Amino acid sequence: MSVTLAPILIVVLVAAVVVHARTLRRLSTDRSAMLFVVAAGCILVARPKLPTDTARQVGIWRGMDLVLYPFVLFSVLRLFSHDAGMRKLDEGLTREVCGAGLQNASPASNAAHQTAAALGEPIP
Repeated sequence: MSVTLAPILIVVLVAAVVVHARTLRRLSTDRSAMLFVVAAGCILVARPKLPTDTARQVGIWRGMDLVLYPFVLFSVLRLFSHDAGMRKLDEGLTREVCGAGLQNASPASNAAHQTAAALGEPIP
């Protein structure tokens, strides 16, 4: 029975992406991951036969697939990271705009809001 390492490699890569996305979300680990990907890309450009030889040993048979699978996973990770950053930026901007709006509100409307809040009524 012949067992290839390709399915195991894919599971390990997916697990690494999930662990990184859930627990290791720091700027230093993001930069380290980006540096690793750039270094791996430079090595693959300098030695184009390396991915083909490695892929055959792993059981994928095409070097491009060995390069493409991690690239797709890394791209998805960066997409989620970018989305989370944009959401955080949007929330911060919303808080700042609401705070500025409340500071610039007229005293009459501010008093009405405080009275409604004190009475437990919905704020108009």
